[in-house]
Parts: sequence; structure tokens; C-alpha cells
Amino acid sequence: MSESTELSWPTVTEAAAQLKTSTRTVLRKIAAGEIEARKRPRLGAKAETVCNPADLQKLLPAAHVMPADGASSAIAAREPPAGRNALGLAGQAHLQNFLDRLAASLATIASSQRPRIEEGTGKRWLTLQEASEHSGLSARLLRRAIQAGELRAIRDGKRWKIERDALDRFDPETISESAALLQ
Repeated sequence: MSESTELSWPTVTEAAAQLKTSTRTVLRKIAAGEIEARKRPRLGAKAETVCNPADLQKLLPAAHVMPADGASSAIAAREPPAGRNALGLAGQAHLQNFLDRLAASLATIASSQRPRIEEGTGKRWLTLQEASEHSGLSARLLRRAIQAGELRAIRDGKRWKIERDALDRFDPETISESAALLQ
């Protein structure tokens, strides 16, 4: 083979780029005999591996050729059946469910408040934070009332749990002076 023809052979890196694959895959194909390879000497450096361009052309993915009769345009222009979109009915239901959950999350974020604990939830004991949200009183005020013994609560580890009924009966105006001193 002439030297000028071998100079037009791409290196392994160039072949990988041409085939849109990794250099390791190209080396595997060389080892399997799918690509003919040779060593090209370089001055002052190690010889580099080059690949036969004809073998690379055989391995290139075939380009998609559109039929000339217009059959593909009929496929592309096909509409989904009436009453359904491209997602189908199941896809629509999932999409609608997702959009509903997203809207609820955004509404919660926009209000920047957690939803209030409703009466019908049946939750008897509330955390200090939940009690604060439920009553509209600050957590600090509730904690002072608990320490003064004016609000019934129990310790759950490091957290206070306040009984809902006691919270509903609690009047913040009746906090004793001893509770005010606990500030």
C-alpha cells in the first residue's frame, strides 16, 4: 500500500468520532477483525494505530432515507383518534394527577404557611409548632404557659405535646405574672 493512501487513514480517536462511539469500542472492533488497522510511524514518538476508512464506512449507521411516494408524510400527519390526544387516556389521567399535585404544592408554597390542623382530623395531641399554627399564638408564649403550668402538655422526648382541648380552652390573657417572669 502506498504511503499517501495510508496517510488518509484516520487514527483510532478520529475513527471513534466518526462512528460516534468510544475509542475502546474501536479497539475491540480492531481486535475482532471488523476494522483493518495498521501502525503509522511518527517522528520522535510511538507509532499510532490507524484504521481503514473503507471498514469504517461499512460500520457507519445507515442514513434514513425517506420514501419518495409520500407514505412517510401520511404517517407524520396522522392525527390521534377523536377524543384522545397523543398521550392516550391513561397518560392524560397521569398528567392531570401530576398537574393537580403541582398546583396544590405551589399554593402551599405561595401561602408560605402549613395547612392548619382541622377539627375533624381527630388528632388529640399537637406538637408545639402545630399548636402555634392552630391557635395563632407564638410558640414562645405557649412554651411559657406550659412551664408556668397554665397549659396542659406532656414531654415526648425533647418535644412538647399539647392537648388540643386544653389549647382550645387556653386564654392567653390569663397568663400569670410568674409565666411573664420566665421570659
